[in-house]
Amino acid sequence: MDIPYLGNVISETNVADLLRTAVDHTPMTTDRDYAFDPGGWANGMLDEIRGTPVEAVAAEALTEMCRAGTPAELGFAALRNQGRGLVPPAVLIDALARPGGRDETVGFVLAAEIARAISSGKTTYDARLRSLVGDARAQGPLLGVMARSDHAFFLASLDRIFGNDAAAATMRAYDAMSGLNHAELVKLAGEIAASALPADVRAAIADAFTQVIADPVTATLTGPLRF
Repeated sequence: MDIPYLGNVISETNVADLLRTAVDHTPMTTDRDYAFDPGGWANGMLDEIRGTPVEAVAAEALTEMCRAGTPAELGFAALRNQGRGLVPPAVLIDALARPGGRDETVGFVLAAEIARAISSGKTTYDARLRSLVGDARAQGPLLGVMARSDHAFFLASLDRIFGNDAAAATMRAYDAMSGLNHAELVKLAGEIAASALPADVRAAIADAFTQVIADPVTATLTGPLRF
């Protein structure tokens, strides 16, 4: 299948090479806005080939970058995969342990995509994710997944998750609420209130939970909360 895109013809035979080229620089393009934006060029190409057989080949190329590529290739693939779900979640989990996956920005993107895959039922929770507790890569939707899927461990790790800074704990509280329904929010709020966290941290978390729980929309929510 041949798909025209900004002066190129994208096909199953060249899409992997074009993606590898875009890790370092923009392939030939008729759009000068992309001349120094290879990531933007690649995003546009992936949008153009969505749902075609060419996308399946692109997914294989991105998966290989995550599995065995250089740190630059891993970072490129993680960002291209974001919101697309082209790379299998098991490969993303493995990638977190690779040099490129330990980068805070890349690791955050990997972890967030893993969380989306778990929340959507595309994959199941993996206990290896516990190693990210207290790590900046685990902020965001992964905390909500942990609170729901690994609840006992989450409660046992409150000090590492929320720390001693009330302002930072507030932000992590909103992360932890993501993906929980109203009943789960109420339950978790009570458990955190009864924990041994510092009083000011518990108060900050309680304020965040109270605002969300008291919201009229949240009060009727039976499915997961999305921020």
